[in-house]
Amino acid sequence: MFKGIGNLKMCSFNTIENFLDSSFAASLLGAIIGACGSWYGAKLSNRANEKNRKIESCERRVREFTAIKCELDYLLERYFNVYGSEIINTEDGQPIEEFSVSKEGYFVVFSNNSSCVGDIKSKNTQEGIIKSYILARAIMEEFDINNKMIKKIETKKEFLKENALKLEANEEKNIRFNLKQDERSLVAYAQVIKKDNHTLIECAHIAISGLEKEIQEVEQELEILLHS
Repeated sequence: MFKGIGNLKMCSFNTIENFLDSSFAASLLGAIIGACGSWYGAKLSNRANEKNRKIESCERRVREFTAIKCELDYLLERYFNVYGSEIINTEDGQPIEEFSVSKEGYFVVFSNNSSCVGDIKSKNTQEGIIKSYILARAIMEEFDINNKMIKKIETKKEFLKENALKLEANEEKNIRFNLKQDERSLVAYAQVIKKDNHTLIECAHIAISGLEKEIQEVEQELEILLHS
């Protein structure tokens, strides 16, 4: 019996040895090694692709955030020098003077990259950017309305001056009454502009300082990725 078991073991060993020596076993082993190599290579490739994707994302965000910050810096400086300082210096009870309002598009960078605001981590910075652009457009429209109100008053004054001897007493009285109402409306509208002017400048500063912080954080993230 033990001899039979020994012969069986010897037979099994010989079978395994013959199998390992066979070309099929070599092919199978090669296929397994190849599959493992392919899997590991794919894993390394995926890691490299993911790293490159993160690097490209960081570089894109730095470019877009920097572009929007530069646009806000320039627009805030230009706005303050042309309009903002004059509005701040306008005393209460006085109208805002007539401003020349350009119809050109000021917000080129933001218009083409507004979607990147969603990549900003700080909600406060997001709100600062969006409010800055909305208020900037709104206040330009307010200047236009203010200019029309001034023009309306000047037209009535000119009419009274040219027709002083031709107007009847009641007609002149009505025109002067309406003129006073228009002047009061102009002074009241100045408060609307002054309030929006203050909010615009405040929001722009929040947006700019927030973008500076976001850019620094993304640049640090990029630096870590490049050296990992």
